Amino acid sequence: MHTLLRTPAGLFPVTGSDQQNSVRLNSAGMRVTYARSLKRITLQRYLVSKSVYHPDRVTFPELLALYDNQLWLEDKARQDPSFSQKFGKFLENLAQTLKQTRFTVKTLSTGLHRLQSQLREAAEGHLIPERNLLHTEVYVKGKFHVTPTKESGIPTKELPPVKVIGRGYRDKGTYRDPAWDGSPSWQELATYFERLENDNQDTE
Repeated sequence: MHTLLRTPAGLFPVTGSDQQNSVRLNSAGMRVTYARSLKRITLQRYLVSKSVYHPDRVTFPELLALYDNQLWLEDKARQDPSFSQKFGKFLENLAQTLKQTRFTVKTLSTGLHRLQSQLREAAEGHLIPERNLLHTEVYVKGKFHVTPTKESGIPTKELPPVKVIGRGYRDKGTYRDPAWDGSPSWQELATYFERLENDNQDTE
């Protein structure tokens, strides 16, 4: 599982929304997941071959998967010498080619058309023959998914109100304890009125 935060070209060079799937697609808000049974190099060869033979049929999620899968394959090539010997040059050439164009939903087809010859050259010796493309499509279908991601945690506006102890909503639980709020005690009030009454009697 990879979240699209980086690509061979830095951040994934696309903007816009996928009209076919009605979801926002961008470098920070999408995740590509893969079935364990999927051969990732086969997926990459399929996506590149489809871009070469049928650029008008390539979907935006497939383009996202092309970039995301490239990162995983590059990591594998660094860790696996035998894999690197077989596919390293292909992945290196592909990475250089993918850096050349910034894609949007509207320019997806034209962008791939511009890269068609470069992709064909970069994938020389690794393109799936066009006659076998449909068979490979059946193999990869349903084995990778592009889904929107959400930031961890709860958005501030969705947090429940702070619970307070109080008489009501206005005081927010800050009202004072009447025993300790500074008011005079009943004994003090009684003494005060007694003195006041005595003073009045003395003046009569």
